[in-house]
Amino acid sequence: MGLFIKTFLFYLATIALSVAASVNLDVQSLAGDVSSFNKEVYYYDGSIGNYTLIDAGFTTVHNGTQKAIADTIILVPSGPSELHEIVQLIGQSLRSYIVRLMDDLKPKKSDFASNDLLGSVISRLEVMKNDFQAFEKVLIEKPSEEESLPHMIEAAFDSINSAVITAIDFLAN
Repeated sequence: MGLFIKTFLFYLATIALSVAASVNLDVQSLAGDVSSFNKEVYYYDGSIGNYTLIDAGFTTVHNGTQKAIADTIILVPSGPSELHEIVQLIGQSLRSYIVRLMDDLKPKKSDFASNDLLGSVISRLEVMKNDFQAFEKVLIEKPSEEESLPHMIEAAFDSINSAVITAIDFLAN
């Protein structure tokens, strides 16, 4: 179980590191303080109740204005837990992340109708949203296939990483 959580945290860090070179991270502390950092990578990592919270806010600067691309908060049970419980929390958090990113980008679609890159981002996010619905269905209907979940999560993170980088490229140009 500890190895799975470490693997999950590694993939989360990979996403942050892969976009850090072109992104300022705006981090909200769940304790109520809001602080901005001009650092390559920053995490608020604390505990509330039985959960460890990892809060990473991705922002980019476009024409001198800072724009949030997405905020994601991952809740990981701090104590012993079943694998499917952890994965359900990850799946819910990432689905919320994808939906917010889509909501942020869709209003821009009419303004940039001729921009193929934006259409590509939105299409990719739609596919990811459908993938996560299938992902959750497996959790509910086929819990015996839990041994394949780390691979599913790895693929999901790869997909998110790609979509976030594409979104950053679009918003930065």
